[in-house]
Amino acid sequence: DDGLDDGFIVVQREDTGVCELAELGVGPVTLPEGAEVDHSPGVTEGLVRFEQDGLYGYLNTAGEIVIPAQYDCAHAFRDGYAEVGLLDEVGTHAVIDRQGQIILTGISNPWSYGYHGVVAGALFVEWEDGDWGLVEMDGTIRCRHALPEGADGVWLHEFSAGGPIWVEYALADDEYAYALLSREGELGEPRWTWVSGGGELLAVSEDGVGGWGYFEGTFGYV
Repeated sequence: DDGLDDGFIVVQREDTGVCELAELGVGPVTLPEGAEVDHSPGVTEGLVRFEQDGLYGYLNTAGEIVIPAQYDCAHAFRDGYAEVGLLDEVGTHAVIDRQGQIILTGISNPWSYGYHGVVAGALFVEWEDGDWGLVEMDGTIRCRHALPEGADGVWLHEFSAGGPIWVEYALADDEYAYALLSREGELGEPRWTWVSGGGELLAVSEDGVGGWGYFEGTFGYV
């Protein structure tokens, strides 16, 4: 299993290898004919990805179809939204809501994820061309930024409610660079090499070098 969600879990039978949706203390939930579930991603936010005739959709924990099997691929729900693959010739990925409505298309690609959750009240996504940004729930783009030269990954961190967003870039040789993003989407230059903590004060370094299990540099607080 990949975790328990409100008393429901997807388990794999030892004798047959078949995965089942189960309610703790009750037993297996009856699924629609031909529907198959998997222990990964399991139950997420009360919804379960299922496969039927080679396509993917979502069930609720009662075993009822809430979003029909109509996608090339489907991922776990996160903060009320999920990434799916549309049935087109180029394998476009999109973000849908819990009703199956498409919020945004053109994110990611068939080999990586493009939706990373809700940050600052907006969808944090990466587009197919490598840009990243925040998109409002109605599909309006709040901000869109390119990765700095030499960066091959980006993460966003909300260390304080209502404050700026910390942008973490992954660089070569396990090094990182951090910049600040306003909640309106204005991006600063990467200034810090290490950030840690939470609340009002964060520990930072502007000249450090790190790796697996160690970090060397001069530290301060912001």
